[in-house]
Amino acid sequence: MEYPIIVVLAFIPGILWLLYFYAKDRLEPEPRKFVTKIFFLGMLATIPAALIESPLNDGILLVVIVAPIVEELAKFSVVRWGAYKDARFNEPMDGIIYAVSAALGFASLENVFYLFNSYSQYEVSRSGNILGSFLATFLIRALLSVPSHAINSAMWGYALGMAKFADEKHGKSLVRKGILLGMFCHAIFNLLATQGLLGILAIYVVPAMWHTLNHKIKEAIISSPFASEELRKALITGQKESSPDADVEYECSECGTPVRKEDKVCPKCGGSLEETIVTEPEAESKPGTTSKKTAPDSKVEVIKEYECSECGTSVKEDDRVCPKCGVSLEELIKSDKAAQVQGNANPPHRVDEEPCCMNCGVPVDKGNRLCAVCAARLSA
Repeated sequence: MEYPIIVVLAFIPGILWLLYFYAKDRLEPEPRKFVTKIFFLGMLATIPAALIESPLNDGILLVVIVAPIVEELAKFSVVRWGAYKDARFNEPMDGIIYAVSAALGFASLENVFYLFNSYSQYEVSRSGNILGSFLATFLIRALLSVPSHAINSAMWGYALGMAKFADEKHGKSLVRKGILLGMFCHAIFNLLATQGLLGILAIYVVPAMWHTLNHKIKEAIISSPFASEELRKALITGQKESSPDADVEYECSECGTPVRKEDKVCPKCGGSLEETIVTEPEAESKPGTTSKKTAPDSKVEVIKEYECSECGTSVKEDDRVCPKCGVSLEELIKSDKAAQVQGNANPPHRVDEEPCCMNCGVPVDKGNRLCAVCAARLSA
């Protein structure tokens, strides 16, 4: 009765870690059936690895030298011949996902043997200490050993993913270095684990390995052909990716001037923008209608920008009023240009000797037809 439970316990960590890594592949997720197939092939890779390792004595040479080489090559073979040439392997992140899948399959079946061995000792003695040792083995392997297999293999998985989209010479070099790095991490982990230095392993080594892996995941996403320029910029600068509507531009239906979603009136012609922006999502959904959004790859004329001295809103050189606070910009920009010619670095401030909106009291430009704040019609 206990043995099926042990098998389930042995596989739970590997499956949970696989789900964790799979969630990282958000741009173009791999087919789940194919990922599962690589997971099972990773399990099968334990058989040749065990056949090679079993004749050797269980000493430091086996643990630190032979096991890292044999096991990493076994997992690498699964991905190299089982996934690398597949059409679904179409971005660098896929190398990490498939390497992790093979590694976690390998570690899960290996986990079964470790837990069976530990539990068999408890059956012989029926000692509470041995049962505690079984639980400790389960936790240590679930939190350290199983994910370390994934991290070790992700080193060459990242290299394999980058190599597929690089020239042949550079690609081979990347793969060689990736395999060596994976073997080195594997050897360090085994050495510290067998020497009982779990504290050093958990506090220093494993966090350093996670840091390295997260950096490689970020680089793989940046290199993906499915990554947007906004996402690449956010990952490189460390800023959060903005919402889908953050950098969407709209066009005034009257004069075609680019405006922002929060603007109420067009700063160029004074036309009301509320109807244009409110109905824009509906226009996208109806056939035969044209969206007011500017296409992401369309070319927009570069116009010098200024900062409104009243509210700090970014305004363009040819704007007549600030779309946020309604300040007239014509005198502001003229004064700014004059100040630049004279070498004055301080931006000019607006002069309050201007007509005001009778509805809200905000200063307006003499030529405006509508108030930029309340959109009330202005008298001549």
